Amino acid sequence: MKKICVNCQKEYERKNAREYCPECSKLIKIALSRKRNHEYDLRRGKQLKREKHQQRRAIAREESANNEITEYDSTQGHGIVVVVPFTRDFSKNKIMVANGRIIRLKKTNDAMALLRDEIAEINHKFYQAKIWLDINIFQPDHMGDALNYVDTFADAIQNAIEINDRWYAIKNLNWQIDKANPRLVLRILQNAKEHHAICQFCGTEKPFSAFNEATQKRLNAQIENGGGRSGQKICLNCKAIKIPRVKTVKITK
Repeated sequence: MKKICVNCQKEYERKNAREYCPECSKLIKIALSRKRNHEYDLRRGKQLKREKHQQRRAIAREESANNEITEYDSTQGHGIVVVVPFTRDFSKNKIMVANGRIIRLKKTNDAMALLRDEIAEINHKFYQAKIWLDINIFQPDHMGDALNYVDTFADAIQNAIEINDRWYAIKNLNWQIDKANPRLVLRILQNAKEHHAICQFCGTEKPFSAFNEATQKRLNAQIENGGGRSGQKICLNCKAIKIPRVKTVKITK
């Protein structure tokens, strides 16, 4: 029985229910085989890439245990000093939470606005990097808690310099009784001279130049937009971690 090939439209002798002539059947089998091999290679390639990614993450995680804590270096650092009149309106005891919302008294908002304006008026350039706060509270009596001032100070500083307070650390927190001249002295200090980011693998604070160009663009866009997600942040050193190959042993009879 003769039939027309679906692919080449040639007439051929049909011996079974196939739709293609013998020549086209061979070509189609080869094409399907190549397609299956290509799909397998893609799946295997993604799997290997994922496995290497996890191995690099594990190696970098072990190395992060050796990271030393960063300290403020006065020889390389820069910063500002702000002095405002003493007030207990900065204390977190003045803040209430109702229905899941933080409510501040008007006096607290006014005190924060005063501190924010004092910092902004100095117009000092801070970078997205670790920032140390040196806080000295000179109070007229021993009635308040110096620890209660930290959160409100951090919120006011964040509004002034536009650096998220997750980058802040406490260098010094001290108090002293001064009945003649009660005041709040705040020093904002920093070592960095450029923007930094935290590597997701090793957890180290590194300058933008330690990341590839694509990551740098995303990080800069994040700063320009005032926040948002910056995507994956893996430094060049972690990307360059070599994965040891597993040697295969051939078994000979």
